[in-house]
Amino acid sequence: MAPRSIAELRRMAQKRLPRLVFDYFEGGAWRQHTLRANREALAGWYLRPRQLVDVSHRRLDTRLIGQDVALPLVLSPVALGGMLWADGERHCARAAARAGVPYVHATLSIDCIENVAAATTPPPWFQLYLLRDRNLSERLMTRAWRAGCRVLMVTVDMPLLADHLHSARRGLRLPPPAVAALAWDLSRHPAWLYRHLQRGSLGLGNLEGALTGINGLAGLNAWLDANLDPSLTWADLAWVRKRWDGALVVKGILEPDDARLAAEVGAEAVVVSNHGGRQLDGAQASIAALPGVVDAVGQRMEVHVDGGFRSGQDILVALALGARAVHIGRPYLYGLGARGQPGVEHSMAILHRELDLTLALCGRRSLEEVDETLLARRGHR
Repeated sequence: MAPRSIAELRRMAQKRLPRLVFDYFEGGAWRQHTLRANREALAGWYLRPRQLVDVSHRRLDTRLIGQDVALPLVLSPVALGGMLWADGERHCARAAARAGVPYVHATLSIDCIENVAAATTPPPWFQLYLLRDRNLSERLMTRAWRAGCRVLMVTVDMPLLADHLHSARRGLRLPPPAVAALAWDLSRHPAWLYRHLQRGSLGLGNLEGALTGINGLAGLNAWLDANLDPSLTWADLAWVRKRWDGALVVKGILEPDDARLAAEVGAEAVVVSNHGGRQLDGAQASIAALPGVVDAVGQRMEVHVDGGFRSGQDILVALALGARAVHIGRPYLYGLGARGQPGVEHSMAILHRELDLTLALCGRRSLEEVDETLLARRGHR
């Protein structure tokens, strides 16, 4: 029987992936307070149903950054996403195109932007980290543009790499005694191992030539520590704006004042995000920060949100609070890890059905009818 929820897809992926790989994508930073807060804050809202409304015809389509989309959904950029399934980024891009939603290709992807863009129409959006080497950052932007990307997403909440103690305990920084345990873990997942052996070595396609002396994930962490730029300011984002002719999206905003600064730089959208709980542990939940950002800039630019979304009900809460779209990461990764491209398509089909049914049960027929009157806080009447 096909999985009927994102939770069921998660369980399937957990069984089919090596523990090292699953834990890397599943975990958060430090004590994982913010990781849990994302889910807890979403659970703090009730949906208010309205009865005897004709909901026989419903629409979920909208426009994002000037693009017609079938759902108010975006597949977030995920570093090393291709670890879950060989050629995983291409599978995700194709699945997103079939579902009529954007896919964002990450700087730190296994596959390069040229291959992923060639695999699907329309081309993906491109996510950029501004590195110390501005020439490298500019070359990445040029490559993305030449590959057909017209939306650039700059992630601004990672001037330094946070500690991921959860995944470190599972062996991302392997001491010698853990090598045998890792080999045993991989041997218990022959299908995963076979797919990757068939593809060849795991590299970072967008950074070929820039990575020197890198040995495994621990080496990548060291490279990031050396190449992420803690001196970044809004002037650097303005530098990007001058060099990018397409739409600019700023990801990693939680404070209204930062959203205003993004609007002043000329961004078309911001993503209210705490990096899925993988950067500043102790930051507030994205859904809690969303209303303040919408109030600050919602009339000037699109406001998107990510962090903790696992169902159509969660998505509807965000839309009611003013989000134009919800970005998902782990939900589609569960599908990728479970079944490859069909799994990614299935994850979006689950969310589509849940959102459609929830919209109808709340007495709404389109996204234009969704607003804050649809919600009530738990503990309030």
